[in-house]
Amino acid sequence: MEEKIHIQNVGLFLNFLQSIMKLVPSCKFEVSKTGLTVMGINESNTIRAYLSTNSVNSDTDFDFCLIDVQKLYRCVQTIYDFEPEDKTLTMNYTGTFLRFESGSKFKLTTVKEEAIQRYLTTPVKAQLDLIYGCTVDAELIKKLNSLEAISSSEHPKIYFAKENNKIVAEIDDKDNVLGDSIGIPISEDISGEWTDIIKVKMEAFRAFNVLGCDTVKFHMTNMKVLEVLNKKEKGEHNITARLLVSVLK
Repeated sequence: MEEKIHIQNVGLFLNFLQSIMKLVPSCKFEVSKTGLTVMGINESNTIRAYLSTNSVNSDTDFDFCLIDVQKLYRCVQTIYDFEPEDKTLTMNYTGTFLRFESGSKFKLTTVKEEAIQRYLTTPVKAQLDLIYGCTVDAELIKKLNSLEAISSSEHPKIYFAKENNKIVAEIDDKDNVLGDSIGIPISEDISGEWTDIIKVKMEAFRAFNVLGCDTVKFHMTNMKVLEVLNKKEKGEHNITARLLVSVLK
C-alpha cells in the first residue's frame, strides 16, 4: 500500500530541506496529518535540531529515512522549476521507494533507520526553562560569520556578553594569548538577567539562522544548553526550527 505525502507549499518545503542539509546529510522524516517533523544531531554533536513544517502532510501517520537529503532537494527543485508555484505536489511512499510522477518524475530509495542512526536524536524530555537571552537581526549574524577569518585560530569560538545594556558578540580563541579577535554589538532586545558569558563553537553559531529568517532568538537554559529559535511563515504555512546548542565551559 502506498502512502501519500502532500506538499502544500513547495517553496517552503525546499527551504525546509535546505535547512536540514545545513545540519545533517541524512534524516528520518516523520509525516502526519498535521505536518512534517525532523529530529537530528550534527556530525560534531554540538547541535540537536528539531524542525517542523505544516507545508507538508499525509493522510496517515508514518515515517521514512533518506541517506542523502540533497537528492530529494534536487528532485523537488527540478520539478518546481517546471510546475506553477502554487501547485500542490503529491509524492508516494511505497515502503522502499519515494516516488513522484506527473510529467517530471523521480524514484528515491529509502533506508532503514539503523543506517542513519548516527544523525538521529530523540525528543527533549526535560523541561527547559529560559533564563536569559536576546533577539538578533539576521544581517548581524551574517556579518559575524563573514568576520570569522579575522581570528587566527583554527577553531575560533564566539562569546556573548552584556556590555552597557547591549549584547556584544566576540569572535576569539581566548586559549590562545596571541590570537586575534573582533567583537560587535548585536542586540538591545534583551530578556532576563545576564549573569555569565555564553561561549559556543563558531561552527555551531553558523547554524543559528538555519532557516534564513529576519530575526533569531536565543536563550540560555537551566540545562546549560543554548536554545535557538527560528520561524518562517508564508501565508498559512510555516517552518519552525529549534536548535539546542552545546555551550562551552
